[in-house]
Amino acid sequence: MHMETTKQVSGGAETAAGPAPEVSQFLYSYEDARRMLGNVPVSTFAKWVGDGLVATVRIGPRRQFVPAEEVQRLRREGTPGVPKAKSRPRASVADPLPQAG
Repeated sequence: MHMETTKQVSGGAETAAGPAPEVSQFLYSYEDARRMLGNVPVSTFAKWVGDGLVATVRIGPRRQFVPAEEVQRLRREGTPGVPKAKSRPRASVADPLPQAG
């Protein structure tokens, strides 16, 4: 059984004007985000991130996560560069070729 890797980021830092408002956001690992978007290939997802088509949150120098809101947006609006499925006409069987003779 696969468990989704999520993190909850919260902040309540002090500012010069007083306490900052509490911010809470769920984050998904790249792997979980890809699965939730229909098993998008790793290379495709990396290209979307690199092209700025998928918003990410960086935690530390190397770790990046996808906000839950971004996954929801992509599921609602569709993934970048992937057209919606269209019904294709079925292939028809043509008349048999004439026999040489």
